[in-house]
Amino acid sequence: MAENAFETSQAKCPDITDSVVDSVVAAVVKERPGDQEKEIRRLQFELDEARSLAAVANYSLEESIETERRKCQEEVATLQQLMKENIQEAIRETQEQSEGEIRRLKNIVTRLELEVRELRSSSDRDNPNVFSAVTKTLARKVGNLTNPNILTSQTPPQVPLVTATSTESAGDDYLEQSMKRAQEDVEVLRSLVLPLEEEIKALKDKLRYTDEQLRVYESNQVAELVRGSELLNKIAEDESLESVIADLISRTELHTQDQLSERDFGLFLAILNAQRTTLQEERERLRSQMQETCQLLEQERRHHRELRRSLQKNNLHPTSQNLMDCNKDGSKGFPIKDRIGPLISRISPVLKRKSSAQSPSKETSVDSYVLDSSTFGIPEVASTATKNSTKEEIENISFCSVDSNLTSSEGSFMHADDGHQTTIRYRVLEADLQQLQEEKAQVDKQLIKAREESQMLSELIKDMEHKWTEMAKDYEKQVDSLFGNIQDAQGQLKSVTSAFNKFRNQAQETLRQLQFDRQSVSTELVRLQEENDFLTGKHSLHAEQLQNEMINLPDNLQELQYVCLNLREDFIAAKVAKEALERKWKMEILVLKNQLLSEQKSKETLENSLTGEIDYLREQLGLMRSVQTQLEEESSRKTSLEVALQQAKEQLADLKNRASESVSSKAKLENENQQLRNRVSSLQADLETSEAVQRDFVQLSQQLQVQLEKIRQSEKELRWQYEEDIDQCAECRQTFGVAKRKHHCRHCCQIFCGDCLRKTVTSGPNKRQSRVCNVCFYLLVQESAPFFSSEPQPSN
Repeated sequence: MAENAFETSQAKCPDITDSVVDSVVAAVVKERPGDQEKEIRRLQFELDEARSLAAVANYSLEESIETERRKCQEEVATLQQLMKENIQEAIRETQEQSEGEIRRLKNIVTRLELEVRELRSSSDRDNPNVFSAVTKTLARKVGNLTNPNILTSQTPPQVPLVTATSTESAGDDYLEQSMKRAQEDVEVLRSLVLPLEEEIKALKDKLRYTDEQLRVYESNQVAELVRGSELLNKIAEDESLESVIADLISRTELHTQDQLSERDFGLFLAILNAQRTTLQEERERLRSQMQETCQLLEQERRHHRELRRSLQKNNLHPTSQNLMDCNKDGSKGFPIKDRIGPLISRISPVLKRKSSAQSPSKETSVDSYVLDSSTFGIPEVASTATKNSTKEEIENISFCSVDSNLTSSEGSFMHADDGHQTTIRYRVLEADLQQLQEEKAQVDKQLIKAREESQMLSELIKDMEHKWTEMAKDYEKQVDSLFGNIQDAQGQLKSVTSAFNKFRNQAQETLRQLQFDRQSVSTELVRLQEENDFLTGKHSLHAEQLQNEMINLPDNLQELQYVCLNLREDFIAAKVAKEALERKWKMEILVLKNQLLSEQKSKETLENSLTGEIDYLREQLGLMRSVQTQLEEESSRKTSLEVALQQAKEQLADLKNRASESVSSKAKLENENQQLRNRVSSLQADLETSEAVQRDFVQLSQQLQVQLEKIRQSEKELRWQYEEDIDQCAECRQTFGVAKRKHHCRHCCQIFCGDCLRKTVTSGPNKRQSRVCNVCFYLLVQESAPFFSSEPQPSN
């Protein structure tokens, strides 16, 4: 529809445009006849543009329609494909469902047909007896009716009536008895059929229940398999094993001891095996880590010993070098004391204040040096050498410290001794001082490195201690969990064995009961056989007696007929009784056979189940024995691990002792370094205070010069300042505002803020208080402190 409308609109467009153009051209011709050509060209150009635009629009519209058509076709094709697939799937599902339903209905129909056939056969077996009895009674009734003269000759005309009435009443009674027997047979059949139907229903319900239980068991089995795979995946993903075992224990605790299933026990064994493998892997990994850490510790010890030896060498080398240099200088005629003597005599008054503070530090430094040498493992020879040369080293170190303290005053001493020959000595001392400073810097670097290494070693020891404690805790937890699992497994084994014993006792009891029932059934069969034999013997005896007896047949035909009828009735009654007994015994035999077959089947099933249970329990016992052996192996491994843990603890204690020794040596080094830092900081503070005092002097001198210059200039000009001319305070240079008001100094007449104009001076006979600035206060009050000081000026 849209395409047809578009084609019709496209066909109408040229006609409409032509008509519009013609009308516009006619209007233009009528309005302006002079500009016709220009207007026609313009309109023609516009028409061409409109046509080109219309063509482009038509082309784009066609493309959009084509794309939409293609999309619609693709969507329709996909929908058709989906519909086909859904229809095929629905047809297949319905076919499967219908086939399953047809099979189920066929099974039901066949089962019902079998039941109907059995019922028909049983009814056919029972009904002929009833019909035969009825037909026999009718025949006897008819025979009695056909023989009217049965009485004796004394009353010949009345015999047929009496016999007819008697036979008729006897036939009615027999018919009623036969009907009653038929009703009883029907009731017996009903009593047999109804329990059979109820048993069939019960069997159907039991079959349904077993089917449901089977489905539930399959679903539980699948769920347990999925759960087991999840647990194994968790263990494979290095998840915490304690959480997996806790989950399994929480699941197994839900079941009672008697209801412990095979899959739970198998899953438990699988988890134990997985735990054993993970513990073995963890033990191997920890053993490798312990070996690596021992190797690292051994390397650290070697490195630490090398560092101690290098420190020893570096500490002994400068002292020996200094002594050698001093000996060389002494041999040349310039002993160290002679070179430094004039300097010490000049600076002794300056160092009197610091001698008391430096002497204990020197002693402690020497003592710490000796202690450090002892702690760092210096040999005894080197230590004795250091002890013997301590006095010379102390003198050398004191001279070096004096030189280092006097570096700031070198210029002054050099200027004072320009004409003296101490320049050479000073240069030598400066070279020695520079060398000692370089050696001190090297020793400081080595000390920093040793501190870092000792800190790293202490951190490593702490980390190892923490790791070993955590590993010990983890092993203890795992051992506790293993013991708990062992106890649980032993409890479960006890419960399984108790359940097995209970089940075995029950099975033995049921077997005894079945044997007793079998014996009772066999005795009953023997009794019935004997009774049957006895009855058959009686029959044969009666038959023999009848054969041996004399046959006294009556002479009269009527009496003979009467005897025949009596014998026939007796024969019919005996036959009916025989058939009834046969039916009864057949039914009892069938019932007993069925009971025997069912008991045999139940016995076979029970034996099969018992054999299966016995095999299963044997397998479980084998598994439990294997688990017990594994647990014994785990206990032996645990003891070995405990021994290894004890050895590791001993190694850790040794490492702790060594770490404490290194920490003590580190503390001594830190104390020495702290003393040196305190000295450096005190010297730095003195230097900073002197520099600050110099800066303050320079600043104050500059301020005084500025103030004096201002005072000099103020003598040449008017002192009073007007408020509208001044925007800033003359002292603090802050702008005035609402918070800061302008105030005049009563002496210099300059404008200040309230914070800078707090001092007052009394003037006049009335002693009035006048506010003045700081400079004017210093000029007016002679007892005041100087301008750059905070203490008052001392009075002479």
